[in-house]
Amino acid sequence: QQPRDMGQQNSTRKPILSPRKYTKASGLDNILILTDSYKITHYKQYPPGTTEVYSYFESRGGVWDETCFFGLQYLINTYLVGKVVTKEKIEQAAEYFKLHIPTFNFNREGWEYIVKKHDGHLPIAIKAVPE
Repeated sequence: QQPRDMGQQNSTRKPILSPRKYTKASGLDNILILTDSYKITHYKQYPPGTTEVYSYFESRGGVWDETCFFGLQYLINTYLVGKVVTKEKIEQAAEYFKLHIPTFNFNREGWEYIVKKHDGHLPIAIKAVPE
């Protein structure tokens, strides 16, 4: 049997998605979509006039006595640095959530504020333990 050209697709296998090649079309580069569905409702739960939110995560326990924290620099540099909110991404997210959760109004106004006030840069500060 001849070696298969790695560029050809085997009909029984799904192609491996290269993040750099497919992110724009798939929405994987859109921070507005990369979330648990229920979290898009959180903005309605904040008291009127809220300007800051402090969030954290922690281990819920388990088998191990220690937690090894790593990968934050990758996540920051991939998803949070630079102009990550654009009008195009807002439109993409609005369409996605309209199909995903038709009864819920997407927070377009909040994301447009980020574009207008911060030129699409997220106004965040990150505190973390060393990796």
